[in-house]
Amino acid sequence: MKIWGLMLALFLALSVAGRAEATVIIIQQQIFTQDLQFVSSSPGVNQGVGGPPKNVSVSLSAAANPQVSSIEVYGPYGNKLDVGPLEVNGMDMSVAMPDLGNGYAGVYRVVWKAACQCNNPNLVSGTFYFHIN
Repeated sequence: MKIWGLMLALFLALSVAGRAEATVIIIQQQIFTQDLQFVSSSPGVNQGVGGPPKNVSVSLSAAANPQVSSIEVYGPYGNKLDVGPLEVNGMDMSVAMPDLGNGYAGVYRVVWKAACQCNNPNLVSGTFYFHIN
């Protein structure tokens, strides 16, 4: 409402000054946020790999905020694996896989969530699977 009051005061001041025309400039502030989206992963979605990967990573369309982002990996029997700490490098997030020992073959589920560093508080999340032959 303040801007309308300022514009009215400017118009009245210019009218009183004897000008027939007044130019009114409206300034619109826009706040731009980036949409955070899944781009790719390693291992890839539904990809089969010959042995345990050293890392599981997720690439996003914008830089991730490490304070609210995470990657969890679940083994073939639904057990949550003790992965390494989340590492965020711009648009890429990754965790180190633990030593799986013998009997590691099966389908693994990766659950990730992230928010971008662009002041958009919305969390984006997803799930994908890969399998170790």
